[in-house]
Amino acid sequence: LPALMISFFFMVVIAGWVTLQPAVAPRAEKATWRERIAAIPDALIILVIFGIVIGGMITGFFSPTEAGTIGTVAVFLLALVRKEINAKMLVASFRGSLRTSIMTLMLIAGSSIFGHFLAITEIPMIAANWTAALPIPKFLIIVVIIAVYLVGGSIMDDLAFMVLATPIFFPTVVNLGYDPIWFGILICMTLMIGGIIPPVAIYVFILGNITGLPFKTIYKGVVPFLSALVVALAIMFIFPDFAIWLPNQLMGK
Repeated sequence: LPALMISFFFMVVIAGWVTLQPAVAPRAEKATWRERIAAIPDALIILVIFGIVIGGMITGFFSPTEAGTIGTVAVFLLALVRKEINAKMLVASFRGSLRTSIMTLMLIAGSSIFGHFLAITEIPMIAANWTAALPIPKFLIIVVIIAVYLVGGSIMDDLAFMVLATPIFFPTVVNLGYDPIWFGILICMTLMIGGIIPPVAIYVFILGNITGLPFKTIYKGVVPFLSALVVALAIMFIFPDFAIWLPNQLMGK
């Protein structure tokens, strides 16, 4: 449900944007039925690849990382079979992928070093103890924890910070009586937002490296969707049952 809600908000943002500024998404020429029928084989191939990737993850046949690799290899082989890629395009693609991967890994390495520093100095532990001892209502304690994740996600890799901070804050959240699944959804959404905002903004940095666009231009397109994420996070926080209804149904609660 949280993912569906975020998707809905994104669709609202896109619809509103296109309505206010039609020039950003001009209407394409309407396809004829002959063209639509001719496109069915190509669409079916993509659907098969999509089904293999998603189906493999759902059934546990392979991990999400392996699924990404399988999908990439499948699309690459499809391009080779159709002769839609040549040696020059392949070299340029590898060069671009290598440059982006190096940049991303350098950011992650820097985040890992910073995470090691936090672990040695026990700053997260101190912050957790301070948070739990605050003489404020328990929902405000969750707000403080979310703020910590937001700051952490904005200065280091989201996975690294999650691994570092969750074992510290999780017992506090459980002791306060909150649902662990709800808390997990909140921190995932918070770290997603943290990866977009300064000072590091790792997702924006990666996008800028791929597209070559300046940060100012990227943020003009990011801000509406960032606002939608913030609204979705607020709804998840205010209405916890919305986040945990489906898991509870699946687990028979």
